[in-house]
Amino acid sequence: RLIDERDLYMIQKLRECDGEKIVAVVGAGHVPGMKHHWHAEINLAELDEMPKPSLSSKILNWSVPAVFIGVFVAGMFFLDLTQVKDLIVDYILFTGGGAAIGSAIALSHPWTILLAFLTAPLTVLHPALGVGMFTGVSEAIKRKPTAGDFETLIDDFSSVKGWLKNRVMRVIITVMLS
Repeated sequence: RLIDERDLYMIQKLRECDGEKIVAVVGAGHVPGMKHHWHAEINLAELDEMPKPSLSSKILNWSVPAVFIGVFVAGMFFLDLTQVKDLIVDYILFTGGGAAIGSAIALSHPWTILLAFLTAPLTVLHPALGVGMFTGVSEAIKRKPTAGDFETLIDDFSSVKGWLKNRVMRVIITVMLS
């Protein structure tokens, strides 16, 4: 569907170009669709609209946090409060500790390690959030990559020493390991 929409969009934009002869270079995957739809009426306003998410995708996105919260609430009714407290502490230590250890292995900044520990228990609850989103930004702020880091990225990628000295690579490692 995305390729079909892109074909229609390119056709309409080509039609709007001025000039007697127009040359357009498109990928081979677009040629059959563009030929097929060349004489079709195309409404760009319809193509620009974002499709509404389906009910099933909304339910799926919130099912993991809902199950987690449901189990937590049920635990409060069926377990004593000491067990609930122990479960919460274990959850925080397991998720936060794992993210903090990963950040420490990446030799991240101490603030990034702390942020990994604090955000991991929360990011597990939402499917669109990842602890790496927060730790990567933190690492990029604390150890700002330079233009030179981007210029030597390819060369630095080929050695462990390069991975450790290049600040862009350090951000990527932090994101992955946290």
